[in-house]
Amino acid sequence: MSTRGPRLRIVAINDVYLLDNFPRLATLIAELVRADPVDRMLVTLAGDFLAPSLLSSLDQGAGMVAVLDAIGVTHVTFGNHEDDVDVVVLRQRMAELHAVWLGTNAPEFSPRLPARDIVTIAGPEVGDEVRVALIGVVVDDPTIYRRPPFGGTLLLPARATACSVATELVRDGLADLVVPLTHLPVAEDRLLAREQQTPPFRVILGGHDHTEVLEWIGDGPDKTCIAKAGHDAANAIIVELAWPTPTRDPNGKAYAPSLQVRLEPVAGYAEDPAIRTLVDQRMARVREVQDATLLRIPPGIELSSVGTRSRQTTVGQMLCTRLRDVLGADACILNGGGIRGSHTYRERFTYADLEVELPFDNEMTLVPLTGAELRAAIQSSRAAGESGGFLQVDDGVVVDADNIITAIAGAPLDPQRSYRVALMRNLLLGMDRIAPLMHIGATEPYRVPPVGCGREIKVVLVDAFGAMLSKQLGFERVDSNHDGVLSIGEISAGNALLDRGESPSG
Repeated sequence: MSTRGPRLRIVAINDVYLLDNFPRLATLIAELVRADPVDRMLVTLAGDFLAPSLLSSLDQGAGMVAVLDAIGVTHVTFGNHEDDVDVVVLRQRMAELHAVWLGTNAPEFSPRLPARDIVTIAGPEVGDEVRVALIGVVVDDPTIYRRPPFGGTLLLPARATACSVATELVRDGLADLVVPLTHLPVAEDRLLAREQQTPPFRVILGGHDHTEVLEWIGDGPDKTCIAKAGHDAANAIIVELAWPTPTRDPNGKAYAPSLQVRLEPVAGYAEDPAIRTLVDQRMARVREVQDATLLRIPPGIELSSVGTRSRQTTVGQMLCTRLRDVLGADACILNGGGIRGSHTYRERFTYADLEVELPFDNEMTLVPLTGAELRAAIQSSRAAGESGGFLQVDDGVVVDADNIITAIAGAPLDPQRSYRVALMRNLLLGMDRIAPLMHIGATEPYRVPPVGCGREIKVVLVDAFGAMLSKQLGFERVDSNHDGVLSIGEISAGNALLDRGESPSG
């Protein structure tokens, strides 16, 4: 007679933008299967994997899906960055992914997604089995998205939907336990853990936050574990659920399982050779462009993006200045939270560096703002100290120690004058909650440029670096194929000419 009941293991990751760690994760999964087999094992991903990354900008998530299939991911849910992919391409990637895509709070998405997936775990003894339901919700805050999300589908309130669906599943006898995959800020996960009482969630497998989370909410046997692996599969959350035998009481109700949750780094595992080969194949296109030089940095000069959420940085200033010039603006502002590299550059700035610094496909537009409005926006964005909304400015904007603009483009600020300001369109719609810009969007919506009237920020910046290089070498010399458009490769080749000390005249 067996001394144990059903056992379920879940390996959970979230927010994966790079393929680098998948070969080691594959080995971790294989080692778990070999060393300690269980009755059922699931591999879950709680959103944000199709974008944004340098690879996804080239293949729209196809490489990521191929690798997820290869390591055996079983369940996924939307992250807000799945909306960075065009909805037609998103549907194609979903069809390619051999996993259950949970859309619990996206009931109108087409094709229709399951609100839950019920998994049966059978133990060694005949009749010893339990049913575990997985559900998946994505953040429903519209300010998180740069457009109506997922093709304009309805997103129900994430927490309320998760609670109601879980309660119904257990009440109706369809599931003995419910495990939610959530793509929510951790503060929302904590509220969810406290709100769900009938029955309480034993574990919430979350995403959205890029830091590791392993914490318990509540006391006693009904407490809830909130677990997030961090980003890029550098770690995995390992959940072990074990039921007793017999599994059910005389009334047919399943006994509560024991629960163990741990955070497991993948660094200590060898790489799976087959997954490494697949990753290398998929990254070949990236290697072709990532080393292309967009900007030569003079000797003795450093550009840094360290601290863009709390202070003006030289990378922030450089990006704003290039955008201002190529768009013909009076000034440019960028939210510090959108500049993500946290790195210092010497000698050169490459296309790969640009993708790391600006991983999101945000739309740059020109918006008229009075001097007073721009002054209020910058002062408000910097008032909280460290914040994703901390506005970086171009080299023509002078900001004093009290974070008040005193000059624009070499002239004193005129509070009444209307300035042409280059900014991300979504700042007017609530992104990073910069109050003066949100106020304009809410009270004067006609001032918000229509969707699609701007251009994706990295495309604009490639043009900006090309324009700067053309001034140095001449457009005809940089446009080697004479098609009237500067490619990333042509810009890199032009910078190589400068590296060799060639003058504009050759």
